[in-house]
Amino acid sequence: MSRHKIVILEDDPGWLRVFVEWATMAGKKLSNSLSETSKRQPEVVGCSTVEEASAEMADTDLLIVDRGINEEGLPAEAQHNRGLNMLEVYVQTPAIVVSSLFGAQEAFHLRDQYENVFNFFEKATIDQHKFIAAIHDFLEENPPRSHDAKTSPSIFVSYSSIDAEKAKNIIEQLKAAGVPGIWIDTQKIEPGDNIVDRLGGGLDSCATLLVLCSKSSLESIWVKMEWQTAWIQGKKIIPIKLDDCEIPAVLQSLHHVELSAGDEEAELKALAEKLRTDLAD
Repeated sequence: MSRHKIVILEDDPGWLRVFVEWATMAGKKLSNSLSETSKRQPEVVGCSTVEEASAEMADTDLLIVDRGINEEGLPAEAQHNRGLNMLEVYVQTPAIVVSSLFGAQEAFHLRDQYENVFNFFEKATIDQHKFIAAIHDFLEENPPRSHDAKTSPSIFVSYSSIDAEKAKNIIEQLKAAGVPGIWIDTQKIEPGDNIVDRLGGGLDSCATLLVLCSKSSLESIWVKMEWQTAWIQGKKIIPIKLDDCEIPAVLQSLHHVELSAGDEEAELKALAEKLRTDLAD
């Protein structure tokens, strides 16, 4: 039987304990109203850093996040909006935002800016009963995602449309070499889907990002958004160099596959073996 999963991101230890306790109380309240066969407490995970929370986001039903997260090494402005960055990365996960930094106008427009936000609370005026009720009502109205069935991690391919034929050829060779679960937008996005949401969902479900690096792709806003999102989420990233482009500095420390010179078939065969090994772990 599936149960809800709630992830809470809060850098203040005192508030984190409070929010975990209140979320647990909301879960107990819901469980007590169900039949004996349906009773199951939600999983409540408390995190103090974005890295910890990102590692827990798979199959999360509800994100409770503080708007500002203090992390060493980040400038003050980045810390001020660190929690909100999670809303942009995990666009398909419903969220409650808490903060001591809200201005009245900003709070009013928050749900317009972030479609996944359905409630927000100021710490200075937060009401325990209303907070618990908001969580309870959400859990009651939204069935849990399946957390019991193990899903195979998949591979997301990020590329420029200019390199579509090259991308298709690479994917066909990897599949022929026995690599399963390759996610590519033209295969999985259906007519009528919200492209931003679907791409976010594709990244959320993937363990590895293959970035097809070329002079064209490195000028693409979409490609940049995809690998930066994967970087924030802590995904494994493998750059694949298609021409004599310069790989972004942040990705240069990663092992990359060189297809712009040398034996392409041998390089892809070695990559396929590595991907099969990673997926089997």
